[in-house]
Amino acid sequence: PPRSTLFPYTTLFRSSSPSANAQVPPLPASSAAAAPAETAYTLGAGDVIQVTTFKVPQYSGESEVSVDGTLNLSLIGPVNVAGLTIDEATALLSNRYAQYLKRPLVTLGLLNRRPLQVGISGEINQPGAYTLTQTETQAPRLTQLLETAGGVTQVADIQQIQIQRSGRDGTQLLTVDLWRLLETGSSQYDISLRDGDSVFIPTGRISLEDAAL
Repeated sequence: PPRSTLFPYTTLFRSSSPSANAQVPPLPASSAAAAPAETAYTLGAGDVIQVTTFKVPQYSGESEVSVDGTLNLSLIGPVNVAGLTIDEATALLSNRYAQYLKRPLVTLGLLNRRPLQVGISGEINQPGAYTLTQTETQAPRLTQLLETAGGVTQVADIQQIQIQRSGRDGTQLLTVDLWRLLETGSSQYDISLRDGDSVFIPTGRISLEDAAL
């Protein structure tokens, strides 16, 4: 990725914006851990889905996931899709339609993503709960939440940011190293957020201001 992607992020970690000729602050000792793997988007209340049943237009159309996590569909009725990926929901609907149709070909498309409810605490200037808007194709990323919450404090350890994420298989704990984002400018270190994520910014052993000296 081009180095030009670096500079918009530095304002999240330092009290003053870098100049056009600014250099990347020296990094603390890092294990250079790999970026956490992105998890697939999961459906929830407020998502709008396009259901297409091939050659059966009467069973095709838009449907919104209701507050109880279900899609209410013609012929098969309510189907709980909360917490499922698009592929998982497609398989589930195909199985349900197969009870009534011969070899149904069902496809799902995500038309409109619901707003995300996330929380952030620790070394952040404005801790609390936030609602973040998603685009049709992109979930908000960690740096967007940091910016919305006023940026991290000068004693934040941005090499060990913790994200607690709940799913159908239990709770997952992700560790994100945003120093790697500053060093490489690669968005793979700027993880996409998911609905219900809880972010914790730990305290570092030295301040970010001292680390940059």
